[in-house]
Amino acid sequence: MRIHIILTTLFILLVIPISTKGYQVSHVTLWEAKDKVREFLPSINEDNLIIIMGSKLSVSDQIFFTIMKTQINTIRNIEFQKDTCIEEVEELNETYIVLLGGSKTNVLTNQLIDTINISEKLIAPPVNILLGLEEDAEKKIVILYTLREEYNNLNKAVERSPLNPILGTGYTPIAATATSIILLYIWNTISGGLVELASDYTSESIIDRITILHKKRRKRDLSIHRIINPRETVAVIASAIVFSIAMSWTWSNELTDLLGMFLLNLIIIGSILLLRETLRQYLCYRYNVKTEHVFWPFGALLTLTSTFLGNTFSLASYTMIDEEEEKSFGRIVYLISIILYVFVLVVFLWNLFYPSIILQMMFTYTIMMLFIDFFPLPPMDGYDIRKWNLKAWIILYTLIIISYISINFTTLII
Repeated sequence: MRIHIILTTLFILLVIPISTKGYQVSHVTLWEAKDKVREFLPSINEDNLIIIMGSKLSVSDQIFFTIMKTQINTIRNIEFQKDTCIEEVEELNETYIVLLGGSKTNVLTNQLIDTINISEKLIAPPVNILLGLEEDAEKKIVILYTLREEYNNLNKAVERSPLNPILGTGYTPIAATATSIILLYIWNTISGGLVELASDYTSESIIDRITILHKKRRKRDLSIHRIINPRETVAVIASAIVFSIAMSWTWSNELTDLLGMFLLNLIIIGSILLLRETLRQYLCYRYNVKTEHVFWPFGALLTLTSTFLGNTFSLASYTMIDEEEEKSFGRIVYLISIILYVFVLVVFLWNLFYPSIILQMMFTYTIMMLFIDFFPLPPMDGYDIRKWNLKAWIILYTLIIISYISINFTTLII
C-alpha cells in the first residue's frame, strides 16, 4: 500500500508538472481553426495586425496563403511583408503578428519558435497553426505553416549552386536552365553536322561503311515488341541512377543524408521510369510504332552539370524513333504525359493532407521529368508532340510549367 502511495506521489510531482509545461494540441477543421484564431486575435484591423511571409516558402504555399487571405474580409486588403525586411518583432508597432511559414521557411519564426509562450497548436489539414505570446513585447503571435513543410524537404540546389552568391536565388535556376538549353542546342548542331564535316575530310568509302553500320544498328534496335527489352532495361536503370544522384543533391536537407536519399530516389525514380517505359512500349506495340529507349551519356552529364549549377534540365535517356513515325509517336507520348500529369496532381494533393518524403519525391521527379521532356528540342519528346499537334503541346506544356515552378521553387522573378 505504501509503495502505491509513493508511486502516485511521484507521478503527481514529476509527470503532471512536466505535461503542463507543454501546450495543448487540438485536431480541428479549417473552419474551427478560423474561429479559434478570431478569438485569439479579437478586433483585428490594418493598424494592429501585420502579416509576414517567409522568404523560403514554396511558390505553391505562397499561392495557398494568398488565397486563404482573400477569403477573410478583415485581412483581405492587408499586404504581406517580407521576413527579410524585419530584424526582430520588438521593432514592430502592431500588437498582432501573423507569421506565414515555419522555422524552415520564415526567418522570424526560426528566431521566435523557442522563445515565445505557445498556448495551443491547431492541426487543421493542410496547415498547422501555433498560437503564442511574446511577453516582453506584449504581442500576440500566430504562426501558420503547411503540413507539407513540416514533413517534406526543401529544394537546396539553388542554395548549393556556385552561381548563387553571384546571381542570387531568383536568377540562379534561370541561368542554370539557360546554360543547359544552350549546351543542348550546341550538341544538336554539332551532332547534326558531324557527318557532313567528316565527309569533307574523310574518304567516301569510310563514310559509306559508317552509314551502313549506323543503318544496320537502327534497323536492329528499332523493332516492335510488347515489353521493354534488356537493352532498354539497362537504359532505364542507368537513367534512374543519374536522376537519383541529381534529386538527392537537390532535396537532401544535409549532405550527410545523401546516401539514404539516393537509395530512396533510386527505388522511386526507377519504378516511375520502368512503368512509363513499359506503358510506352505497349502503346507503340499496339499502334505499330518502332521505338527503342536508349541511354544518353551527354544528357547524363548535362543532367548532373545543370543540377550542380542550380536546376536540373536534361534527360539521361531518350526514345529513338524513325523520322517518318515522329507524329505517331508524338500522339502516343502525349497520352502518356497526360496520365503522368494527372498522377502528379493526385499525389501532390494527397501530400498536402498526408505529407511524406516518399510522396514528395514521387510528384517532384514526375513533374520535373515532364517539364524537361516537353521541351521542343530533340531528343526530347516535346519535339515529336509539337510536330503532331502544336496546340495540344502548348496547352499541356503551359500547365506543366506552372506546376513545375510552384512545386520546385521558392522565389519568382516579378
